[in-house]
This record gives sequence, structure tokens and C-alpha cells, in this order.
Amino acid sequence: MSLASVVGVPGRGYEREQHTRRLSQYQVDFVVCDKSMRIVAAVEVESSGEGLPAGEQAFKEECLKSGGIRLVRINSTALPRRDEIRRLVCGAV
Repeated sequence: MSLASVVGVPGRGYEREQHTRRLSQYQVDFVVCDKSMRIVAAVEVESSGEGLPAGEQAFKEECLKSGGIRLVRINSTALPRRDEIRRLVCGAV
């Protein structure tokens, strides 16, 4: 799923189009929504040897954070248990 589909893009015209194009280059594997279908977390399932450079990863994280969306990274070789997934997505309760 494209980051542009997850994060609202402010502005109008050319500037908005450019920002949308930049966000479209980044992906998340899926999103988690609350009961009202508001996105609360974006999830990336990572495998070894995969990933963006640190600066690009920070950009993605900041975009999601500015939209109030938590970025959760899950290692595909060490999948967490159900209670751990809840903590990662919802935060400490």
C-alpha cells in the first residue's frame, strides 16, 4: 500500500502533486484501523537484507507520525505473539 494512500497530502496544485508523487514511492505492507476505520498503525513486515536507507526510513516514519499513525515493524523470521502485536500496534496500555 502506497504511503500516499495512507497519509493525507495537504496543499493544492503542483506542490500537492509533487508531494503525492514522493509519498507514492514508499510502501507499507498493511494498515490497522480502529472501529471507525481510522488508521492507527501502518505495518511493515521485514525480512533480512531488506530495508530503506536510514534517511528514507526516517522520512517515512515522520510522515506517518505527522498523520498520527504509528509505524510498526515486524521481523518475518521472529513473528511476535498476539499480545505482543497488540502492544506494538496500540502502545502500552
